[in-house]
Amino acid sequence: MILKPDEAMKGVFKLHGHESPGTAVGAFMTEYAAELLGKLYGIDIKNDETAKNIYAAAETDVCLPDSIQVMTHCTIGNGKLRVLGWGKFALTLYYYNKHEGGDKNNGKGVRVRIITGEEKQKKYRDFYDWFLKRKSKHELPKERVIEDIKRAKREILDYQEVRVKGSGSVKFAIMFCEKCGEPCPKADNGLCRGCISQKYYTTK
Repeated sequence: MILKPDEAMKGVFKLHGHESPGTAVGAFMTEYAAELLGKLYGIDIKNDETAKNIYAAAETDVCLPDSIQVMTHCTIGNGKLRVLGWGKFALTLYYYNKHEGGDKNNGKGVRVRIITGEEKQKKYRDFYDWFLKRKSKHELPKERVIEDIKRAKREILDYQEVRVKGSGSVKFAIMFCEKCGEPCPKADNGLCRGCISQKYYTTK
């Protein structure tokens, strides 16, 4: 069940580790997307059975995924939240029922993003100075930004009706990497991603 943003923020901040403007505005974005799923497509995310078929995508790996995980059933661990490292502060909630192949609502979703028009920037200056990185943390305390977000609510948000292909969760075959010997997703070259170029650590 989706909580109201003001109610959800306590849990969102707790998961995030501290109060942040990104998770605060993310709470309003998540609630807005969930509400629009109902208004546009008749998808009631407050229904526990329906909520199990809701998936999400976050277009940034900063702040936004934490808001989604606290406010929906979509988490990174259960495969229902895709985190895309695009650096864009936008999210999509969408419906996908794997067990009903012809479901008319499969893939239907709502993408919520932040408006950047001049009028909004003048009205909510603290928020946009933070969002567009025009002021440093020392110049603009996060408490002021969060208050601006609470004042703005949905006035700084916009949405698009979208259709998403597939559920986003992917099943793959397993192989043993020819170099390190560890099990990993099957690849044509026989090597895991770490052994190709993406290893984030060194060994002694």
